[in-house]
Amino acid sequence: MNASQINVASDQFCSLEQVDAVDMTLEDQEDACRDASCDKHKFSMEQRKLIQVMNVRRKRDFLCLEKVNGEMVNILEGLELHTDVFNAAEQQKIVDKVCELQEKARKGELKRAFTPKGKGRSAIQFGCCFNYRTSKAGTPAGILRHETVEPLPALFKVIIRRLVEWHVLPPTCVPDCCVVNIYDEGDCIPPHVDNHDFLRPFCTVSFLSESNILFGSNLKLEENGEYSGGSYSLPLPVGSVLVLNGNGANVAKHCVPEVPTKRISITFRKMNESKRPIWFTPEPDLQWIQPLPFEQESSSSSDHTQKKPVKINKTGTTRVCMHAPLNPKHVSICFTLYLLSLFQSRYLIHLSFYLVMASDIQHRPVYGSTTVPRSTNINNPVASFLRQLQSKAPNHSGQLFGLLAFFISGGILLLLTGITVTAFVLGFIAFLPIIIISSPIWIPLFLLVTGFLSLAGMVFGTAALISWTYRYFKGMHPVGSDQVDYARSRIFDTAAHVKDYAGGYFHGKQKDAAPGA
Repeated sequence: MNASQINVASDQFCSLEQVDAVDMTLEDQEDACRDASCDKHKFSMEQRKLIQVMNVRRKRDFLCLEKVNGEMVNILEGLELHTDVFNAAEQQKIVDKVCELQEKARKGELKRAFTPKGKGRSAIQFGCCFNYRTSKAGTPAGILRHETVEPLPALFKVIIRRLVEWHVLPPTCVPDCCVVNIYDEGDCIPPHVDNHDFLRPFCTVSFLSESNILFGSNLKLEENGEYSGGSYSLPLPVGSVLVLNGNGANVAKHCVPEVPTKRISITFRKMNESKRPIWFTPEPDLQWIQPLPFEQESSSSSDHTQKKPVKINKTGTTRVCMHAPLNPKHVSICFTLYLLSLFQSRYLIHLSFYLVMASDIQHRPVYGSTTVPRSTNINNPVASFLRQLQSKAPNHSGQLFGLLAFFISGGILLLLTGITVTAFVLGFIAFLPIIIISSPIWIPLFLLVTGFLSLAGMVFGTAALISWTYRYFKGMHPVGSDQVDYARSRIFDTAAHVKDYAGGYFHGKQKDAAPGA
């Protein structure tokens, strides 16, 4: 099965997801398969699962620099957002289950279900009881080891298996407890860092409506109900899974502002073994779960993983081809078109530089990475294009390819420049009499149009500047705010360094001038 066939297969399978919600409707799966079309049965269960996993979009390159303990830190390091993990039918099944649990909670049939006073949210705990903060009786925040609670529902254990098998959570941190949060309009969660009785990473799944989550190392709730110190606002799409690890879980606080409409989220965590309740017994269904055997895209620069072709080997097992060979013809065409679109010399220089250094590029690991990408390369269109080529290009030809690109780009630039100058000179000579005759008409028109465009540009630029400044100081994280924060920190550090140096210099001078020194 080649790459074109797997893309067609993916499209066919997506149209059948409403009929067969794999793993989520286990009891109905056999009947659903009988109702599916014949085209679907061309693929084995393993192939269908792989197609679903490859359709998941994963974003890992979050960046927000803040000064923490005197150092610039990416507070979002370790944060991951996985979308398209659950289809519409699966989401509806989960929401129905939550509504059923909420009704049981209202009847008092669940041990650990409560609704905080004020603008909180309803919460139902499974697997363990825990306090969000120190209670009035003096019980500290964290897991309550002597309190009993209902075990994980069967459907939630199916969700956990999917999260691990689909490479959302690592197999070394399989959740064994969860909390269901039910928000009504206007409900929220205050800024906090999750208790360390729970291991990292943990994740939260969103349903019913999209909402934003705020991050910031100095995030806090003011007396007027507004949030301050929020450096980054991240939308959580319906059916998405947000994984928190590293600085994103331990350094940055997070909160959910008032939601505009009803929302449901389920947060899955793994308890620290030393903090587990004394009655706790591990779930047999959640032991020895392993991810599906396929490799993920190691580069974190792209917001979405690319679809990979699936091949069937002679033994009948399935594997995912991560490094399918590039067609040289397609590469040369794309490369030529890209050069023609770059008419600025700085882009051509960047292109040659990146190609020469292609063999030195390192990829970030999937789990446990602490590498912080350079903010200067995140939005570079050349780097984004080249990473896609370099991921499949052989390393040993990088330098040769870079030198060839340098000469080709230089020649194309000179050719285009010569054509442009020649065409301009010939056109000017040909139209010179017409230009002179029509000058009383086009000169005033030219001045009028130029003045109007200049005025409109100034108004638009001023409005954009005011809007950007307002969003920046309100903590809405506009484009370029990371660079501004970094520049401010550098200026502050430089000024402090100059001040310290000057103070030491004058102190030394005074000491030298003092008698008897």
